[in-house]
Amino acid sequence: MGAVWQAAVMGVWGCAAGMFYGLNNLLMTRVVGLRCLISVYGARNLLGALGFFIVGPVVGVIRDVSGSYAVSMWVLASLMSFSFFLWLLMPAAQAYESRQEPGERSSIGA
Repeated sequence: MGAVWQAAVMGVWGCAAGMFYGLNNLLMTRVVGLRCLISVYGARNLLGALGFFIVGPVVGVIRDVSGSYAVSMWVLASLMSFSFFLWLLMPAAQAYESRQEPGERSSIGA
């Protein structure tokens, strides 16, 4: 019975990861446009790689120092919560951008 649940969770995880990667590219295209897509995609991947190589070892050090996996899981959950909070602020950033004069906006996505 455990293998069935594991297969179900892995299937849901795989579908969610596929939707994330597919929708992420479409969202980047909508926000920055086709002209800036290549540079923004490259910057996103570079920052993702840096985060992968920095966050993993830091969480490992936190686990070694604390001696508890629970502490390292709380650190990772805090990072995810912080990212979600920033995502919730996106409508405020879009409203601020729409109030700006056309000459004041940055050239990204123009």
